[in-house]
Amino acid sequence: MRTLILIALLFASQAAPVAQAVGTVTGQIQSTGGSSVAGIRVTAMAVPQPGVTASSDNASTLERLTTTDSDGRYRLENVSPGRYYITAGLLDYPTYYPGVRTLAEARRVAVTANSNVSGIDITLVQPTGVRVSGD
Repeated sequence: MRTLILIALLFASQAAPVAQAVGTVTGQIQSTGGSSVAGIRVTAMAVPQPGVTASSDNASTLERLTTTDSDGRYRLENVSPGRYYITAGLLDYPTYYPGVRTLAEARRVAVTANSNVSGIDITLVQPTGVRVSGD
């Protein structure tokens, strides 16, 4: 009987999920004119490991993805601890935090366990020849 209880406890302890401490990143997206932009894609992209260039296959992983609300605000939840580039806008023409076009100019954002990294605001960089308008 004692062996049966011990085996049951062993299986129960292995089956229980281990909660990972994660963080949150919040901010607001604005147009070049300073107005809030709704419905913009925002991602947390993992900073590549040392020795891996951002242009290599699988160099960067999108950790989280969300879209802005009607006030241009976003909230990336359940972000694993690590260093990230926060991007906004078009997939093939992203704007990196704090509002720059290239990865070389981008600032890295550090997320720690149980943290709330706020104020990661981005002003979208509009590509030459592209006009954005809405209703």
